[in-house]
Amino acid sequence: MFALETTVTLYDLTNTSFEGDAAGNHKGQRGHSKEKRSACPLVTLGLQSPEGALVTMDRGIATESNIAWLADHHYRYLLVSREGGRRFDTERPVEVVNKSGGSILVQRIVNEAATEARLSCYSSERQEKEAGISSLFTEKFENGLAKLVAGLTPPRREKPHDRILQRIRRLQEKSHGSGRHCRIDVIRGATGDKAVALSWEKVTVAVTMLTHPGVYCPGTNELRWDEKMLWQT
Repeated sequence: MFALETTVTLYDLTNTSFEGDAAGNHKGQRGHSKEKRSACPLVTLGLQSPEGALVTMDRGIATESNIAWLADHHYRYLLVSREGGRRFDTERPVEVVNKSGGSILVQRIVNEAATEARLSCYSSERQEKEAGISSLFTEKFENGLAKLVAGLTPPRREKPHDRILQRIRRLQEKSHGSGRHCRIDVIRGATGDKAVALSWEKVTVAVTMLTHPGVYCPGTNELRWDEKMLWQT
C-alpha cells in the first residue's frame, strides 16, 4: 500500500474446530481452544510470511523447534527467550532510553556458534513491577497450601492423595512461577491412598524472576544489529 519493503512480520495464531472426528484431516488434534471447544479436533492457523522477513512472536509459540524451523527456512526472528535463566552482567552494559525517559541497560551476547544473539536487558521500572508480582503470587500460593494443611489437620480429615496432588498442581498453575520456589511433601497414611499431612519449605530457584526481577532476554538471528538497534526494534 505504501510501497515499502516488507521487513517485519507480526505473527499471530488462531484455531478452528471440527465437528465429528475429523478422521480425514491428519492435522486435526485436540488441544487448547480459544473458543472453548477443546473437546473437538482443532487445527491452528497462522500468518504466512515472505522469505527473509523478520518474524516476531510471543513466548507461547517461541519453542525450540519453531525457532529451528524459522532458521531452516531462512527467516529472521526476534523474540523473547523461553529460557528460564535470567542473567545480567552489570559491568559492561550499554544504556538506552525508553519512550518514557527511563534508563534500560542492555548487553548483546552472541552464542559460540555465531548463529544467535541474545540481548540481556535490565529495567529498574520492570524490577519494581516484577518484584511486586512475585511477592503477591508467592503469598497467594502459600495461603493456598496453608488451606490444604488446615483441611488435613483435624482428626479424621484424611483426603485422597491424588486429589491433594491435583489441588497442588492447580495452585502451581496459577502461581505465575512462584510455586517452583517451594519443596512440597505430601505424607501418605497407612493405606497409601490417603494424604494425612502436608508440609513445605522455601527453596529459591536461581536466575528466575524472584532472584532477578527486571531482567528479560530477547533473542535473534539478525547479527548485524548492535545493542541499541536490537532493543529499539
